[in-house]
Amino acid sequence: MELEQLKQVLYTTDPATVLVAPRVLRRLLQAEYKVPYLLVQAPHERCYYFDREVLFRHVEQDELEIDPDRLLPETVIVLTRPTTEQLESMDNAAMLSKYWRWLFHVHVHLALEQRHRDGRLTLAAVHARIEQIGQTEFEEIRTVLQEEKDLLPPADDVDTYIEFAAVYLELRYFRSNLLGSYFPAIRDFHVIDQLLAQDIDADAVFARTPSRERRTPSF
Repeated sequence: MELEQLKQVLYTTDPATVLVAPRVLRRLLQAEYKVPYLLVQAPHERCYYFDREVLFRHVEQDELEIDPDRLLPETVIVLTRPTTEQLESMDNAAMLSKYWRWLFHVHVHLALEQRHRDGRLTLAAVHARIEQIGQTEFEEIRTVLQEEKDLLPPADDVDTYIEFAAVYLELRYFRSNLLGSYFPAIRDFHVIDQLLAQDIDADAVFARTPSRERRTPSF
C-alpha cells in the first residue's frame, strides 16, 4: 500500500484524522502531558487526539503533510504513519486493520472524555465502577497500562478508567484472544462488558469503524 492511499482511506473514513511522523506525535505528548524526553517510548505514541489550537501550538503545518487548503476540525485525531518497511511488508488488510483499531481506540477515548466533561462520568461514578471491578484488580490494571505505555500522566482514577476502557474495548473488538493475557486479573469479562456498557455504546462506535471484514478498499 502506498502512503498516499492510506492517507486518503483514513481521510474518507474520518476527516479528523492526520498521519504524522512518530517524532511529531511524541513532541505533542511530551509538551501537553509533560512526558519525560528521555523515555525510549512515550505513552500513547501510536495514536491520540488534540484540540486544533494545541496541535498548531507545537506543530508546523508542513509537518502534518496535508493539503494546504485542508481545514482541520476542532478536534484532530493524530496517528503515527507507517514506516517504509511496514508499507512494503504489510498487505492492505493488515495495514487497514491496524489503523481501524487505532481509530476505534481514539473514538472510545473521545466518547468517554465527552461524557466526563458533561458530568455524566463523575469521579463518584468511576469509583463505583472500580468497586465492581475490585480495587486489587483495578490496581493491577493500572500497572498493566503503565507497563504497556498506554497511560498518560497524571493518570488519576478517571484517566485510568477511560484508558482501561479504550484498551479493553480495542482488544475486545479486534484482538479478543489477547484479553486474558493482557488483563490476567479480570476473572469475568462478561461483567466488564456490562460495566463499560453503562458509559459507552461500544457497538455503535465499532459500527462507525470499518473493520477488515466489512470494508476493505481495493487498490
